[in-house]
Amino acid sequence: MDLKKYHTIKITLNALILLVLIGCSANQLKNTQARQAQNNDSYNIDIGSVILSSKYSESEYKLIERMFAFRSFSEENFNELDKIIDRNDLSNKDKSTLNSLRNDLLQIKSNLNRKIAITAPNELKQTFIESVFKLPYNFELSFNDTQAVQFLRSNELFCNSLELDSLKTIAKSRSSEDQNITVITNFPGDVITRYLDINPNYIFVYENQDPQEFAASILEVTKSNERFKKIERLAVPINIEFTPRIRKDLEVLVFDADHEVQKKLIPAFKYNYANKLLYYSSINALKSNLNKGDLIDYEGVNFAAPQFYLQDPTLLYKEEALISGIVMDWMVLKAIYELNSSTKIINGNTGLLMMGNTCAERLLSLSKLEA
Repeated sequence: MDLKKYHTIKITLNALILLVLIGCSANQLKNTQARQAQNNDSYNIDIGSVILSSKYSESEYKLIERMFAFRSFSEENFNELDKIIDRNDLSNKDKSTLNSLRNDLLQIKSNLNRKIAITAPNELKQTFIESVFKLPYNFELSFNDTQAVQFLRSNELFCNSLELDSLKTIAKSRSSEDQNITVITNFPGDVITRYLDINPNYIFVYENQDPQEFAASILEVTKSNERFKKIERLAVPINIEFTPRIRKDLEVLVFDADHEVQKKLIPAFKYNYANKLLYYSSINALKSNLNKGDLIDYEGVNFAAPQFYLQDPTLLYKEEALISGIVMDWMVLKAIYELNSSTKIINGNTGLLMMGNTCAERLLSLSKLEA
């Protein structure tokens, strides 16, 4: 490919269909009932929106969420769960769901003494040890020289890395909309395969050039300015008020880049008259420790990320909170797979974990960040 100031890749529908037929992953996001916010494209993915249909009090709902996390096996919690199941107004579907949950919990509880061997990276030693004390399982830890990044991106128990799950969430949120999608990325690998689920019309690869020039070129603001200069020369001495027009085929911008790149690019696009476009971002921008000033650059951007991470802005400044959430979910999955439970869904730290035969798919929330 010819290396220019930036690469533009036009993906046609036929090309995407061909790529899907010859090699796309069979793992697809599950259909969920999302609670849609009225004033934006945000939604929260939780136990209630996915598998429950009856109404619950706040205390009942918190108990159900806690039990679906598979970290609590106290008699008190079982008694409270039984009271919910015995409710006369509970739907048959919810009774069946909660009874299955109860049976799964009892099966796991009977095997809590069984040893579960885990080998983890030395770099994450402290995180794993802290998690052991928070979980009720009998873990036996050992450590090796595997890189933390390699472990966190592995598909051993998760069907996808967290960053790919965030891209799938964005794709799902736009699946019913007939709008052009443009991906802005600094991802160095096979971008066509990476963004199959998003089905973009365009992909632009950022290569550390001037952010303002990069944005202006994509939006074709420069061309608009040049056209105006020609008109202005013909219209002398008439004073013409002018605002550059961006290209009409850009509607949704999806940024998949690290924080250092996005904090330059998003303001550059907005400065170049792209304020009315819809902005989305993968979780990659949130994987670096941020400060309060950084949030201004992301105002109005929809992020696909774990719900707990988006609900508490202070966590956005702590990369270790995200790493801890991934490790905790991995350990719970390891325990449940080892103990041969029939569990199908876990209320995880990083999202709802939909368990398959060998790995779990992660359903994430989508939230608009306000500074």
